[in-house]
Amino acid sequence: MTQIMKIFKKGFLIVLLAFLVLVGCSKVKITFVGLENVETEYQVGAELPDLSKIVTAKTNTDAEVELSFDYSGVNMNEVGEYEIIITATTTGATATQKIQIKVVESGNPVISGTKDWIIEPGTNLPDLMAGVTAYDPIEGDITDKIEIQGLDKVDVNTPGTYNITYFVETTRGIIAFESVKIIIIDNEAYTGKLLRIDPLNRRFLVEGVGYLNYTLTTKYYQIIDGEVKEITFDDIVLGLDNVYYFINPEKPGIVEYAVIDGNYSYENIRVRINKSVSVSGDNDTYHSSIRLLSSDNIILKNVDHSKSYEVAKNQEILVTIDSQKNVEVKVGSTVVMKDATLITFNPKNNGLIQVLSISRGSSRLYPGRLEVSPAGNLLLLVNDVPLEEYLKYVVPSEMSSSFGLEALKAQAVAARTYAVNDIHAKGYISDGYHVDDSVMSQVYNNTNPNANSNNAILATKGIVATHNGKFIRANFYSTGSGATANSHEVWFDGDTPGEPVPYLTSRVYAKDFNGNVLQFDINDENSMLSYFKLIDFDSPDRSSEYHRWKTEFNISQLKTALQESLSSRYSAKPTQVLTKSGDEFKSLPIPSDIGNIVDINAKQRGGGGLIICLEIKTTTHTFNIYGEYNIRMLFRNITLYCSNINYPQYNSPKSFSLLPSGFFAIEKVGNTIIFYGGGWGHGVGMSQYGARELGKYLSYDAILKFYYTDIELTNVDKYSQETRIEDYEVIKQLIENYLS
Repeated sequence: MTQIMKIFKKGFLIVLLAFLVLVGCSKVKITFVGLENVETEYQVGAELPDLSKIVTAKTNTDAEVELSFDYSGVNMNEVGEYEIIITATTTGATATQKIQIKVVESGNPVISGTKDWIIEPGTNLPDLMAGVTAYDPIEGDITDKIEIQGLDKVDVNTPGTYNITYFVETTRGIIAFESVKIIIIDNEAYTGKLLRIDPLNRRFLVEGVGYLNYTLTTKYYQIIDGEVKEITFDDIVLGLDNVYYFINPEKPGIVEYAVIDGNYSYENIRVRINKSVSVSGDNDTYHSSIRLLSSDNIILKNVDHSKSYEVAKNQEILVTIDSQKNVEVKVGSTVVMKDATLITFNPKNNGLIQVLSISRGSSRLYPGRLEVSPAGNLLLLVNDVPLEEYLKYVVPSEMSSSFGLEALKAQAVAARTYAVNDIHAKGYISDGYHVDDSVMSQVYNNTNPNANSNNAILATKGIVATHNGKFIRANFYSTGSGATANSHEVWFDGDTPGEPVPYLTSRVYAKDFNGNVLQFDINDENSMLSYFKLIDFDSPDRSSEYHRWKTEFNISQLKTALQESLSSRYSAKPTQVLTKSGDEFKSLPIPSDIGNIVDINAKQRGGGGLIICLEIKTTTHTFNIYGEYNIRMLFRNITLYCSNINYPQYNSPKSFSLLPSGFFAIEKVGNTIIFYGGGWGHGVGMSQYGARELGKYLSYDAILKFYYTDIELTNVDKYSQETRIEDYEVIKQLIENYLS
């Protein structure tokens, strides 16, 4: 009986287990389908799509499912985060799914069609609303809400410039505004910041106006303290905001004469921001796209101010070039502005703009404003920045903050002078900038500002170096060889140095420890070799790692390297890479086989021992290479051994991209050619390592006068403090009196 009971219990348990499994398998499960296709971010005012066409549900039993959607907590007209609840119901089961969505601001209102007005005295104001509209992405056409502010200050009977503002506000409290000028004058004229000078097409690009054409007969004047003097086209420089362009009444759009009201102002400088600081070609100079971000609101404007748009802070801005070669600006997926000429990006409260799309050693935050214009199929990025702010990003990028206050002051004055000189050099006027941000000008914003550099800049605010009343070209470099170079023997065309620059002349400052200047003969290569082999002597640069250096080449291995570098330098500077042809040296393409290297020697030297011409002899050719940079670029990716006061023997090898300087001498030992040299850089002007040492016992002005001959220091801030007339009628009358 007991056995029977055991069998019965066992059978019962099996049946019970089977029943439970069957019941479990038949439980209805609901699965939502298509949730991944639901958008979770919408702009204010947008309509939600019909989610019943996106989201479905199914069961494991193929039973029919009914869906319901609860939107009761969602307000698409108000920014915020909301929840949509989806309920799925079938026989024996119910399931819910919550979807979080975000409603974001869709954009700001835009005022379009505004312009400056020029009218004659005593006439009635025109219809200032003609062609002006306002549009809001949510509320649509809001032109009827536009207010014109500042009209009470306009006196149509008194010549002058009056500012008025078109203002509009949405029901959500979002505002837009456009400022324009009403110019009361009897001879049409314009003014605004000069953004570009286009000599090829003879036109000026003026902010707030657009392009104005000039001719060979256009006259130029300057008024200082009420005195008129005639100047030339060359005296008109980029960035001036105190020029008045008087239009020939018989030739609309043609500048009859332009007048600088007051002196030059050096408050701002215009800097090209390269995609890459290597600047080896267009792909490093120009941008395929630009990404911007700021913790400040940014106001966008086109060049004539007919368009404007305000981007809220912390919104990423994407700038690209469209198929029609317009600059196109997007915020999110919305195109907020297009322009074929130029768009400015102005921080509303003087904040910084971060350029996310470039790589730098700094945080990539830029003061001032940014400007983007087309450059073929790419984009040109320019930073219009206050000069003293510019220096805060140049000085630490060019000199270590540990170099001491006096050296940093000297660097600040040199950098400021270099910048102001480049403003007048007008090297990039057709592209609309003064300098770029690489070693082609001065390195800018590759290192963040620091307290030491900022103190040096503030202590020398506005101070620049001049020679005979003109700004000097304040060249500087890393490390000296014990002597400086003559500027005209470093930068020249062809095979003949140009005219000397009186304040950039060579001097030997290397001394023995008794204070005697070291002697060497630039016409005797044995003398030069002895000098460059000398390590232990008194020099301001003796603590620099590049005080003395050497590099070695196996003569049989040089052929491959020089075959490539000679061709490269010929392509870059054909008038300075010459090949012997008969009894003459000519600019000829480098042959496909230059022959085996026989000899390399310094054929011509300049002040301080700088090599001006290097001669290379092969089994089939003789080449003369002129210019220190061309010479340095012949020997690429070298192994360098360095020595200074702390390392009297040459230290462990390091890789270097090119010869550190053109100050070297050559020794031949069997099949090995050894270059013994000193310094890093071109050798013209101020040595930065030298300034560091001199700054321990000299003031910054004494450092500058040590390196730049016969200079004076002056302050350019005085120019911006001078009174301007700022009255068209007075300016016009002064010019008429001058011409009568």
